[in-house]
Amino acid sequence: MAPHLYRGLDHKRFEIRVLTLLPASTCTDPIKCSLSHVSLDDDIQFEALSYVWGPPNPRYDIVVDGASFTVTTNLHEALKALRRGKKPRVLWVDAICINQDDDDEKAYQVPLMGRLYTEAPRTIIWFGASNENVDALITWLNIHGPERKLLSGLKHGAKNLVLSEKAERTRDLMMLKAAHGFFDILTTRYWYRMWTFQEFLLPKDDPLCYCGTHEFHMEALGDTRSRILDAVSEVRHRMNTKVAAAGGIVDNDGPLTEWMEAVAKLTTSLSKKSVEAQSLGSVFALRKAFRTETRSLAYYLGMTSERECSRVHDRFYALYGIMPELKDTIPVDYKVSVREVTLAICSYVINTEEIMNIYSCFGLLPSHLDSQSDYPSWVPNFARGSDETDGSERYYTEERLPRSLYMSALEQTPRANVEDLVMLHAYGLKVGVVVKTTILPTRLKDIFTALQALFSRQDFDFAAPRLQKLSGAEQTERLAAAISSNISFLHSAYGRDRASNLIQTVQDVCKQYAAGDTPHYPKSWTRLRVPTDFGYLAGRAVFVTDTGLIGLGVTHIVEGDVVTVLSRESLPIVLREKSGKPENHKLVGTAYIDGLMDNEWLDKYFLAQISGQPPTRFCIQ
Repeated sequence: MAPHLYRGLDHKRFEIRVLTLLPASTCTDPIKCSLSHVSLDDDIQFEALSYVWGPPNPRYDIVVDGASFTVTTNLHEALKALRRGKKPRVLWVDAICINQDDDDEKAYQVPLMGRLYTEAPRTIIWFGASNENVDALITWLNIHGPERKLLSGLKHGAKNLVLSEKAERTRDLMMLKAAHGFFDILTTRYWYRMWTFQEFLLPKDDPLCYCGTHEFHMEALGDTRSRILDAVSEVRHRMNTKVAAAGGIVDNDGPLTEWMEAVAKLTTSLSKKSVEAQSLGSVFALRKAFRTETRSLAYYLGMTSERECSRVHDRFYALYGIMPELKDTIPVDYKVSVREVTLAICSYVINTEEIMNIYSCFGLLPSHLDSQSDYPSWVPNFARGSDETDGSERYYTEERLPRSLYMSALEQTPRANVEDLVMLHAYGLKVGVVVKTTILPTRLKDIFTALQALFSRQDFDFAAPRLQKLSGAEQTERLAAAISSNISFLHSAYGRDRASNLIQTVQDVCKQYAAGDTPHYPKSWTRLRVPTDFGYLAGRAVFVTDTGLIGLGVTHIVEGDVVTVLSRESLPIVLREKSGKPENHKLVGTAYIDGLMDNEWLDKYFLAQISGQPPTRFCIQ
């Protein structure tokens, strides 16, 4: 950094710095800029840049007010792309306009970012360098964008236009490249960083996007997804039709098999990118509803749980632009410890927002059960995202408890509250005590072997009266249903179909392993996802309770732990009594509990039983 470039900002005038990017005649000219002070209260013309810093090295030198200033590669490329040939461009760029070495200045400027991105005449989103796929996408958007009135798009070509076989195949391959370009943009690091979340939501007008030298509006990108997917489906349909009709015969325009292989390769890799980009649909929808709907801090923390930030403080401060009221309750202060700000945020969510439902998004600290830990056991691990694979911190499932259980049945209980930033008082229902656990292995092959043993009901306790009422096949189905809750690609099938698919596949894969073969998965299961999704089972605890409930949860679950439903928490919570203090507990983690989740396996008789019992107060340390 170059601290001599920075003079103090007038807080009373809501001053910020803006960067004037000077023009250059060629792209190889050094980047030259100047800094100036402006007030947000004045009518100022500037563009707010939204981007990710990228790797810290290598760094490049630019010139700011005649002095050398180093920036990351990604920012250097952005400034080169945005620089004009004859006119200067006035930008707000956080890495340069904020003195990053001054925590006091950051404490002043960070709360202003809400106004800054909202009031900036334009926000520019920089996605990074382009590639041939993005080039194909931009060509497609220019021809077939929403403002175009073509009847069919690239799927069919213009009306009455007859293409040769070779031209049709070329068109199809370009369509698939354009689809790749679309998902290349939706899987850039931009969508995985914490700060860009509010920078994407805050602008009133449609942001202007850059990918390399390509320029387009965000709405054009958001409106393209369904048309892109329709076009890809049409290409696949055409390929399947030609394969069925021609059987791989070589025609006059070239080998059909070569085209088929190219399409197959592109569609396979496209499937992986599409999976990675699935969660972004909710972000686009949120941007449209952002100004008319009020959301909680807990909601935004959940939405950003998988986003990355270099400092834990930023997981919270990067949301202050969309929740400006927080700056008065928990001021921005990079000098306070991570523990202090984390406990303050947790207390705000639980005490002020009266929300407990945060454990489905974040795991717990690795040492949360350690008696010497600096944190209470109930504090989420905000330092890491939600992609844990060792089973130790967080159990993820798309299934939830029925609202009638964790909301209505507990509606009259006192709200959870945090006392002195140490003790969490929560109210809920005790649904069972763990009597048997099995920890799944970590290697993929061993996971399949362990599942086969479980499905054969080896070394697992089905003695509870509730389970004894079931046949052996039904017991296996219920066990498979619980385990499949953690495998995301099985959620397209429901109930017994999901469970039976898992049982059959485990049997088939284990036979292939035994024969020394490479496993082949069902065609309906994307091969690329199997290691990832089954990997989420690594280290998970499969358990059964004294009340006959089968569960799957974090690896720390042991015999004697208590399974509970806490008020306003949509996942079952496993607690552990503190030695010698049965009224006090530690929070072990979340779990899926067969028979309690809101699906077709819901045991309404058992639900009525536990709903009728008086709530218990749990003191969680």
